[in-house]
Amino acid sequence: MTDRSARDVALRIFLAWESSRHTADVLLDRMLARAELPPRDHDLAIELVRGVFRWRGRLDWQLETLVDRPLSDLHPPILWILRLGLYQMTHLDRIPAHAAVSSSVDLAKQYGHRGSAALVNAVLRRAPERIETMVEPDAAEDPVGHLAARTSHPRWILERWLKRFGFAGTLRLAARNNERPQVTLRALGDRASAEDLIADLRDLGVEAVPGLYVPETVRIPGGWHPRLREILDAGIAIVQDEGAALVAVASRPVPGAAVLDVCAAPGGKAIHFALLCGEASVVAADRSLERLRNMKPPALLAENVSFHFLVADGRHPAARSGFSRVLVDAPCTNTGVLGRRPDAKWRREAADLSRLSRLQGEILDASRELASVGGLLVYSTCSLESEENEDVIRAYLERHPSDNLLPAGDVLPEEVVRGDFLCTNPAKDPIDGAFAAVIQPKSRSFPVMHPPKGADRAASS
Repeated sequence: MTDRSARDVALRIFLAWESSRHTADVLLDRMLARAELPPRDHDLAIELVRGVFRWRGRLDWQLETLVDRPLSDLHPPILWILRLGLYQMTHLDRIPAHAAVSSSVDLAKQYGHRGSAALVNAVLRRAPERIETMVEPDAAEDPVGHLAARTSHPRWILERWLKRFGFAGTLRLAARNNERPQVTLRALGDRASAEDLIADLRDLGVEAVPGLYVPETVRIPGGWHPRLREILDAGIAIVQDEGAALVAVASRPVPGAAVLDVCAAPGGKAIHFALLCGEASVVAADRSLERLRNMKPPALLAENVSFHFLVADGRHPAARSGFSRVLVDAPCTNTGVLGRRPDAKWRREAADLSRLSRLQGEILDASRELASVGGLLVYSTCSLESEENEDVIRAYLERHPSDNLLPAGDVLPEEVVRGDFLCTNPAKDPIDGAFAAVIQPKSRSFPVMHPPKGADRAASS
């Protein structure tokens, strides 16, 4: 196949993303598996999808000047084709402008009509010259407009961050989100140490450095490298950012813990916590059967850990009480991981904050009832927004004033602690944004937990 196959796959992913609730990564995995592209085309498709989502806001700002009609009037495939072509011309030096134009015109002929192809051809051919004269709105007069055009973030997010972080802090955070993210590997138990991983990666020609805060992590500053697949296939490590790994540390691992993860998939936090405990028993619950199935292969790498899988909604517990640790990695806006999930910033709106905070509180209340005497309830998100983090915990403690909030500073480095919480910011450290709170519910008497009947069958059927 040619490079144009990669572009066609990318376009199909954009259209599927727009008509579904699936993430770009899920769609990439599905469509790349079916497309069976050669390695070069495979990598190009990933670059195109993530790059267009990363820079969609700026691309649209440029297209608003280049196209002689409102972008909302364009047939969706044609708008995505224009974004795709313009991204190649402005961000990928190795693709000649004429190749970006001709491949985009070919796609327009396939997904539109003769007039659509003519529009795409005209817009992209005049783009290089006209883009050189474009100037973002003045930062002093319109800071939100300036940052939206410059950093490709939705206005509602920028408005919030400007109030909280100021102009310079918002610019740093948004710019960090636009960098290609580093990759962090976490060694799996006794299979390998961080030192082993660094040595193995060095032998493969991949630069790696120790993690900042979690001893079993290794950072690859250059981002994804094809040879990392050899490490992952060997089953000695999984991909997990330190922001996520710190949640397990904050959860205060104890030997032989009985763990319930009520929003488990993709499973990294539960697996990490179980490995830190040793001889743990884990019930991994999630609403999505497909996501649970995807979680099973990495879970099987965790030696001396008993895993059970359960399809369940966190608001309506399907397990009995008695867990020493109940993990609630709640659905959120993902504003702490926009560098890693660039499509997420175009999926959410400001109104989602109130809806998600209600959902988070409902899951937290329901999960409280599943903790054993002396057990802990762990709440985490990958959001930077206080409505989903501190405010959710404050509201919870108002509803349950007898419960105790345990200080994160007792078990975590001070660099990642704010108040009583784990709280990281990608603008300050080269790790993802993460939040966690650990609560000890008022002691109650509950029976010892046993895996629910049929739990494994629910995820393997």
